[in-house]
Amino acid sequence: TGLKKTYAGQGIGFEKNSAGLTSEPIFSYRIVLPSGVDAPSALLKFRELEQEETQLNVIWNEQKKEIQISLMGEIQTEVLLRIVKDRFALDIQLDEGRVLYRETIAESVIGRGHFEPLRHYAEVHLRLDPLPEGSGIVIDSECSTDRLSSNWQRLIFTHLEEKRHKGVLTGSPVTDIKITLTEGKAHIKHTDGGDFRQATYRAVRQGLRKAVSVLLEPTFNYRLEVPKDNLGRAMNDVASMGGDSELLSLDGEWAVLVGSCPVATMRKYSLDVRAYTGGKGRLTLTPGAYVPCHNTDEVVEKIGYDPDRDGRNLADSVFLKEGAGYYVPWYEADKKMHISPEKKQKLKRTPPHPC
Repeated sequence: TGLKKTYAGQGIGFEKNSAGLTSEPIFSYRIVLPSGVDAPSALLKFRELEQEETQLNVIWNEQKKEIQISLMGEIQTEVLLRIVKDRFALDIQLDEGRVLYRETIAESVIGRGHFEPLRHYAEVHLRLDPLPEGSGIVIDSECSTDRLSSNWQRLIFTHLEEKRHKGVLTGSPVTDIKITLTEGKAHIKHTDGGDFRQATYRAVRQGLRKAVSVLLEPTFNYRLEVPKDNLGRAMNDVASMGGDSELLSLDGEWAVLVGSCPVATMRKYSLDVRAYTGGKGRLTLTPGAYVPCHNTDEVVEKIGYDPDRDGRNLADSVFLKEGAGYYVPWYEADKKMHISPEKKQKLKRTPPHPC
């Protein structure tokens, strides 16, 4: 008896899920387990906590055989350490943590994917357009139902939704992109649903490989209260961290600055404020927007992501020749596609489908 596989914020019956209980983490930490504790058994315990607290994002890194957890900040890490010790008697540690970035594109691009090993067939053409900050991923179709049936189009939408697509700069999730299905082709005999999954994934990835990518970093909206004598130091610090500042008030002995600043540079600034104000200063941080990264080259080099070595996110297409499938590199695949990109067709639009 009782409900199974439920989670905080889930709507039961006609109730919708509560969006107010979800948040986007901005830090990722590696969990350091005590000696003698194996990671798979500890993972089950963290999954249990994840069901209770939606702000916990537990990730199992299969390659490194380690548990990673995404959180909002330092306070949440302290709470997690205490809960794990009290409930499971595990004295875990967290590493320094890293900032979670995102990626988007600077201009429109067409991505094409073809999947045709023996007795399989699917081809998908997608247009990727940049959207304003905070738009997320939006899905639409301009493909004629005469060209590709609505059943196949809905399946492509499902495959676009089911995966969190990685960018090509750092492997971070992409956002603020509209993905429009422009063309598609199935085989009356050899196509099944899995073929369109492969073609769709490859089309998205090829489009990202061809696009001008933009690395996005999270920011804090801050409010900094310091003694008036420390105002110059505070403004210089914010500028050196890549942030902006506005003098909100200068009343008596106190000055108040507000603005935004990259999370990567301001995350530990409260310690500095406490030091140079003699414990009098106060820094309040709230999550802000994702904006173009202030030091993209440095971050990309440090993360060291290689899109050519990411076997789970392939941009190359598969074509059939002499009874066997063979790979065609993403930068050569366009000229081998079976649907001519120049061919015009009478459009039967389907309604936009937000992801």
